[in-house]
Amino acid sequence: MRGKAALLGGIAAMGVAAAMMAILVRAAEPDPEALLKKADQAFDQKNYKDGGEAYEGLLKAAPRHEKWRHASERIIQCKLRLQLFNDALDAADAYAKRSGGTPYEARTERLAGNLYMLIPH
Repeated sequence: MRGKAALLGGIAAMGVAAAMMAILVRAAEPDPEALLKKADQAFDQKNYKDGGEAYEGLLKAAPRHEKWRHASERIIQCKLRLQLFNDALDAADAYAKRSGGTPYEARTERLAGNLYMLIPH
């Protein structure tokens, strides 16, 4: 009888430990809404380096977040304002690939094409 009780107690303890680990893993994942807010604040304060990095972090954490197009466009704008023209072109290409198969595909390809014509290189 004691063996069963010890076994059941051990199983219950493992279940609690597994639940705690799941909570810790979820807490360690970045919150997309917080990343978006941080990125927008940095962009609005004209801190384009930190804003661009935060938008990139948002797209890594939640690639299909409801604001993925906003984040993708802001990454390009940040790169352009920092005069990182090759990086802006790369970001535009990544945006075009990311939007493949969506209703926005043609618009993003046009954006990338226009950047290639306008950016000094």
